[in-house]
Amino acid sequence: YSLAPVGGMGVASVNGLAHCSRVVQFIGAELPANLKRGSPLGGASVLQSCWDQVRNLASVEAGGATLAGAFSVPVVKTGNLAARTTGDGEAEFLARMQLIARGMSLLNLILLTQGEEYTRQSVSLSGWDTLDAQARSALAAATGLPHTVLFGDAPGGLSTDDASGDRLLKEAVAAYQDQSLRAQLRRIYTLIFAQKDGPTQGVIPPRWRLVFDPLDELTEAEVATVRKSVADM
Repeated sequence: YSLAPVGGMGVASVNGLAHCSRVVQFIGAELPANLKRGSPLGGASVLQSCWDQVRNLASVEAGGATLAGAFSVPVVKTGNLAARTTGDGEAEFLARMQLIARGMSLLNLILLTQGEEYTRQSVSLSGWDTLDAQARSALAAATGLPHTVLFGDAPGGLSTDDASGDRLLKEAVAAYQDQSLRAQLRRIYTLIFAQKDGPTQGVIPPRWRLVFDPLDELTEAEVATVRKSVADM
């Protein structure tokens, strides 16, 4: 492997060549073969894999905020508008509109003359909630996280505790541990054991295994059952 700082990470002293046995790679997100060849790291960040959906959701939320800010639009009706906005009457018309706006901002008061009418027209938000829900679902699908974990939503539908979503998340985490972490961590611990000044004084234990923390927390009844089984052994 040729080592060099990427994106400002690392220092110049790491430049050089390293044997493949001295490099342990942790790939965040796998890339297709055509993209993997052009990647300096052989993979992509887990954040990069869902960046498009994060950007889409941010755009939808920003659009909703814009609509909320302009939820109602002021409308001024006046007679003979075409004639008043052209020729000599244009300056008088603009001054009139500025006077109305100034009165609204300073006194919250609108002075209307004969033939003028002031109303507020509501902006329709129909369909925005559906668009937002679709953007959230797309982001959840890209990250592999259930809605209840990613957004903190309450379980919906027929589920009251989101047991299926919790199970799928734990299965995904367990699969990632086995496929993307176990081999790399075994390599790292083997090198630690082989160090002369390491915890085993350079002697690699003949038998050892790598055990990840349990993804489930035992209930009090399950803890009592385990303790009873251990006591009976």
